[in-house]
Amino acid sequence: MYAANRTDPSIKFSKEACQMLVKVPRVFLKTVLNGCVKYAKENNITYIDENVMKDINDKRKKERK
Repeated sequence: MYAANRTDPSIKFSKEACQMLVKVPRVFLKTVLNGCVKYAKENNITYIDENVMKDINDKRKKERK
């Protein structure tokens, strides 16, 4: 949660959203967090919660196909 909320001061992460990132390897965490912040800024979101994380994951799954 500390790393997530330090990524961009204008974007905050909920505890639930951070729990969804627990399994991300530390090496990739900064990249993943930057991607989440980018998505939030593109969609005028200032608070990333569990629902926003699900939207981000759905978008990533669609891009992979």
